[in-house]
Order: sequence, then C-alpha cells, then structure tokens
Amino acid sequence: MIKEDGQRRVLIVDESEESREVLRTILERRGWEIVDTAEPRQGLTLADHCQPDLIVLDLETLPHEDGSLRDQYDRQSQQSSTPIVLLGTTRVSQQRRAAVAKPYHYGPLVRTIETLLRKSQETPST
Repeated sequence: MIKEDGQRRVLIVDESEESREVLRTILERRGWEIVDTAEPRQGLTLADHCQPDLIVLDLETLPHEDGSLRDQYDRQSQQSSTPIVLLGTTRVSQQRRAAVAKPYHYGPLVRTIETLLRKSQETPST
C-alpha cells in the first residue's frame, strides 16, 4: 500500500537507538517515511494508527516471558496484510514475513525490506 502522497511508511520497533537511527537514515534516503519506537507495546499502537506498509521488529525487543506480544504482532500483520521483517533467530513460514539473523548487515536487510514491499504491492490484500 502506498500512501496518498506516494510515500511508503515503515515502522521500526527496536530497543537499540543506534540501530533505529541507522535504518531510519538509510530508508529515509530512499524516500520512505519512518515511524519508530523502542517499546514493543507502543509499536502495536503505532501500527494501528499509522498503518505502515511494513514493520521491522527486533525480536530481542520483546520480553522473553511474553509470547503474547509476538502473537499480537502476527495478528496485526495478518489483519492488515502488512509484511513484517523479524530481526533475530526465528523460522518464518508465512509469505508476508522474512527473518534476518543477527548480527545483520544493513545492505541485505534493506534488500529484504524492498523485496517484501514490492511483493506486497503486487499481491492483493487478503
């Protein structure tokens, strides 16, 4: 989904301020609008309100004892057909998901984001 002004919006949820800033800079240079937070619960609220075209979620940001937050992100992503890139060690079996193992390099991460955004634009929402 492209916003009325043609700009894509990416939500970054990562506790590392440095990681958010680097990724923000890279993606803004590509003309994308960035919304970010270090707080996973706030990320869910932002996802509802700003309707991003893609979510980048650092799994280490989620409290280990709270699997329900991961489930909430999964539901939000499915309901809105928003692709999600999971940073960390995980298996991904759904079409609108990608996993990027840590430590990661920003080049491959950005290519993964671009690929998911392109696929989501080509695939009709369910």
